[in-house]
Amino acid sequence: MQGQSISKLIIAAVLIVVAVYVVLDVMTSGGNALGKIYGYMMFGSALYGLVSPKGAFVYLLVLTGYLDMLKRIMIFDSRVSLGDLYYVLGIAPATMAGILTSVCYALLQGRQKVAKGQVLEGILVITGMAALMGMSLLAMGRSGRALGDVVNMVCYLALLVVVPYLYKTPRDLQKLYRLIVLIFIPSAVYMIYQSIVGLAAWEMDYLKSGLTVEIRQLREVKFRSFGTFN
Repeated sequence: MQGQSISKLIIAAVLIVVAVYVVLDVMTSGGNALGKIYGYMMFGSALYGLVSPKGAFVYLLVLTGYLDMLKRIMIFDSRVSLGDLYYVLGIAPATMAGILTSVCYALLQGRQKVAKGQVLEGILVITGMAALMGMSLLAMGRSGRALGDVVNMVCYLALLVVVPYLYKTPRDLQKLYRLIVLIFIPSAVYMIYQSIVGLAAWEMDYLKSGLTVEIRQLREVKFRSFGTFN
C-alpha cells in the first residue's frame, strides 16, 4: 500500500511539473499560443492512443468532425505559422498512429482472441501503408506539405486493422454507427445555421487567411456551407 501511495505521489508530481512547463512554454513562446497548445495535443493524443485505443478511437471520431474548428480559431491570434498548421493537422494522424501501435502490440501479444488470419492481415496492411507512403513521397517530393498530404492519404488505411479489433461483433458496430451519427449531428446543424445566417466576421477573415481551400467560396456564385470542416 505504501509503495502504491509513493508511486501515485511521484506520478502526480511529474504531471504537475509537466503542466507547469507546458503553461510557461505556451505563455512565453512568442508564437501562436493555440498552435503551441496543439503541438502538445498532438503528442498527448498519440500517447492516449497507446494507452487507451478504444477511448482514443472515439476521440478520433470527434476530431474527424471538429478538428478544422480548432484550426479555424487560430485566426484570433495573428501569428499563425506553417508549423502551427502542421501541429493542428497532425493531431488526428498522431492519434491513429498511437491506436494502431497499441492494437498491433496487442495482436502480437495475443491478449485477445482474434479472427483467423487477422494478425497476417494487419501485417499486410501496415506493409502496404509503408510502401504507399514511400512511393507517394518519391512522387510528390519531401516537402512538409507533401508529407502532410501523404500522411492524410495513407494513415486511415489503419482502420482496416483497428476497427475489426476494437469492434468485433455486429452489436458493437451498431453502437459505433449510432455514436458516429450523434457526433456529426452538431456539425450538420451548424451547416444549416450557416446557410441561413451566413458566415460570422471571424469566419470570413479565416477564409481570407489562406489557411483553408474554402477561399474558393468567395469566387463562387452560390455559397456552400462548410460547417465545421476545412
